[in-house]
Amino acid sequence: MEILRRVAAEQRQNMLSDEPITTPEDFTEQAQSVDAEKTFATSRSGTPAPYDNLEKIAANCADAEALLGIQPEDTILNLLAGEPHLSGYAAVVGAESLGATILTEHAGQYEHVIEAGLAESVSVIISIPSLGVTLADEIASEFGDPASIFPNLRLGLFGGEMLTSGLRTELEDTWGIDETREFYGSSETGLLAGATDRSRRLVPLLNHFIIELEGEDSIIDIRAVTEPVEGSILITDPDRAAVDLIRYRQGDRIRVYPDDPLPRIEVMGRADNAVNLAGALIHPGDIHEAVEEVFGPEVLGIPAIDDDSATDALTVLVIGAEEERTDSLIATLHDRHGALAHASAHSSSPLVSVVYADSIEQVTTVNADEVRSSQVLHGDKLIED
Repeated sequence: MEILRRVAAEQRQNMLSDEPITTPEDFTEQAQSVDAEKTFATSRSGTPAPYDNLEKIAANCADAEALLGIQPEDTILNLLAGEPHLSGYAAVVGAESLGATILTEHAGQYEHVIEAGLAESVSVIISIPSLGVTLADEIASEFGDPASIFPNLRLGLFGGEMLTSGLRTELEDTWGIDETREFYGSSETGLLAGATDRSRRLVPLLNHFIIELEGEDSIIDIRAVTEPVEGSILITDPDRAAVDLIRYRQGDRIRVYPDDPLPRIEVMGRADNAVNLAGALIHPGDIHEAVEEVFGPEVLGIPAIDDDSATDALTVLVIGAEEERTDSLIATLHDRHGALAHASAHSSSPLVSVVYADSIEQVTTVNADEVRSSQVLHGDKLIED
């Protein structure tokens, strides 16, 4: 794959040494005090994301979209947020740089594509997973079966939320997509990584960024990892204008897998969404993966915490399972997470419990809206509602 070879050949050298970490508070202070060529919104924090050198954004987005599999002959339905958010803008400038055709600037324009008779030309859609499901329902209600209206979809690109196997299957079946791939980025940083296949292990754009892991007492470049390891992601863009983006602590936790010619990253969730179970940090990604392994891709697993509880404990909500497999699920979590197994062995009470329901609406122990929001891995990520 030519783009993969080029990203590997043009990797940025890590010369950071003892550079300090940039916190979200530091970024906010910088961002609010500069004038920039373009400033994008980060809807959750309200922090502006200023950018100069828009050619750099276009080059970054073009490489990301090429990595994800977009070709010059593709026609794209962009179902992301329009300006002032970065996501829709990024999709447009990336596609244009690759020579592809993009029909919409944001999700609100999809009806025009159908009404203009252009739906059959669309070969790629780009969206948030949950929005992709919602828009498919809207299209089905107003126009008919999305897979029939868009009969030539070969590729679906999704980011901003965890793309579970269940969601992936639903999107592929509903839209008639041949293959779905995942991407990762944020308004503050731009597009950081993309998948070259259906795997959740993404290729980082190390020709644009330096990516490091922050552990408890050390920082390591992800290229120095020799075995799978987790940590908080730190992002440096050596060419960033308007603000300095140096060791930016984005707030996400990632797992890094060594690979050749580039390491892969898997986004596990917001670092501040982790559940600390007697020293074992459990993330939404850990729960989703274990539930999928035990019950299959159609079953949803969601972590829930009782904020009023005086003890560290995790309840796993298992939605849609045909039978209860509590012992197998807990054993799988222990197998996948050694720190949890160790903590459980030394705990006087269970650290993990499991609750079963046929649907989210049947869950009475937590608010349904809070359960749904717990599936969202990223805070102010590339795609905002």
